[in-house]
Amino acid sequence: MIKVIAFDLGGTLLREKISFSEESHFLVPLFDDDKYYDKAIDHFGVAKPLIDKIVDEVIEECFEVRDRNVFTAFPSYRLAIGSNFTSRMRNFLEKQDMVHYFDPIVISAEIGVNKPEPRFYQILAEKIGEEPGEILFVDNLLVNVDAAEKLGFNVLKYNEGEDLVETVKKKLEFLISN
Repeated sequence: MIKVIAFDLGGTLLREKISFSEESHFLVPLFDDDKYYDKAIDHFGVAKPLIDKIVDEVIEECFEVRDRNVFTAFPSYRLAIGSNFTSRMRNFLEKQDMVHYFDPIVISAEIGVNKPEPRFYQILAEKIGEEPGEILFVDNLLVNVDAAEKLGFNVLKYNEGEDLVETVKKKLEFLISN
């Protein structure tokens, strides 16, 4: 029985306002904030607060909430986030009034491992406090969905252009009926 729906952020809960190529992901530190900041400070010769401000501005320019109805569309389920991002994403989630809908929020930079590494999903399940089979993991990247499925999560690959709420509802209905 599904108890929790865990969403990815970029490309799933958040619409990407600009198109990212695989090579451009270096713009947003995904794995280790401290290493990123050390390199940015050395390269640009500026202090961490300025780098924080720049990263926050990049996030705000690049992402927007896809559908706020997601926050209240699933009252019978807990909602969680599991995403590859810098810890600065928390500021964006707070500004968008999202954080109180999701528990936990697991961000790769804060746990030191990113998707599709198995340890990411193990930590996600531990922080949620449920077995993987009780979690529906929703992501827009097949590699991440496949990795979660191998560890026993129920999964949904979200495709751009789909209605996120309706797509998740259909998946939940399918899981309940089978």
